[in-house]
Amino acid sequence: MGVRLREGLVRYVSADAAAEARLRAASGEDLPPGDADPADRLTVLAVLSHDPNGDVSEAAIASLAGMPVEEVCEALRCELDPLVIRKVVAVRGDDGAVLTLAALNPSVDDHTLDWIARNGPADVAKELKAETKLIEEKPWLEKSLDENSGLAPAGAGGGGEEEEEKEESLYKRVQKMKAAEKIKLAYSGGKEARDLLIKDSNKTVSMAVLKNPRVTEEEISRLAASKNTGDELLREISRNREWLRNYGVKLGLVTNPKTPLNVSLRLIDSIRGKDLEKIAKSKDVSNVLSTAARKKVERMGRH
Repeated sequence: MGVRLREGLVRYVSADAAAEARLRAASGEDLPPGDADPADRLTVLAVLSHDPNGDVSEAAIASLAGMPVEEVCEALRCELDPLVIRKVVAVRGDDGAVLTLAALNPSVDDHTLDWIARNGPADVAKELKAETKLIEEKPWLEKSLDENSGLAPAGAGGGGEEEEEKEESLYKRVQKMKAAEKIKLAYSGGKEARDLLIKDSNKTVSMAVLKNPRVTEEEISRLAASKNTGDELLREISRNREWLRNYGVKLGLVTNPKTPLNVSLRLIDSIRGKDLEKIAKSKDVSNVLSTAARKKVERMGRH
């Protein structure tokens, strides 16, 4: 299997290593540590699943099949070799969250994407149908999705009532889900699912929404500004440099009274003059923050 490997991973899969050592890695006894990048663990298992030693390859496939879905989904959000993605789809092809994230991974090859579009469950195909940018880049994908037997014929149904029923059924379905199922949906679900699950009382579920590859900056801006957003979610948003390039996200975090003070103070220097003046006079933020804003306004006035 011609997979590109980081230098640190070679020792787990090298043909020069003893079969016993490769078997230990394939069985999960000697893999990159659990706190390492899940993408590394996934890559090692995918490579070992093609090991010429049957015991090693079978053990790797079993480990790949048993790898926690949260780790698999986390790994699929990273840059992976296309052959690794193909192997994951082959082993975990019955998991909608895994298929959706595999299809949306920028490294997925056309062969794997085509297979997912044609053979994935209806909910996965519907999610891909909504990926207009992806379909523009790969026009053939629309035909593949149309040939998915789980999708209703185009143009069937429609109308406001049907949309309401769809949302209601999703809400009811989520209410019946166990935490693990919610996490899987949070990682890969569409906007309706994300809007529901971001409010989930289980913090692991709501945090997983932030790792959904299709979450938009508009959604993050709303979350950053909403007083209903918990402090842990706000702190997690503040750790994402990409989101912090959006001024609306920064402003929402600074003005949200639930944002941890150390986060707000760190971002105050990037807030513009008129917004700083409002923060300086605001009674919704802490005195420490309003004072910091007022002092910055005064310094700006002296220059």
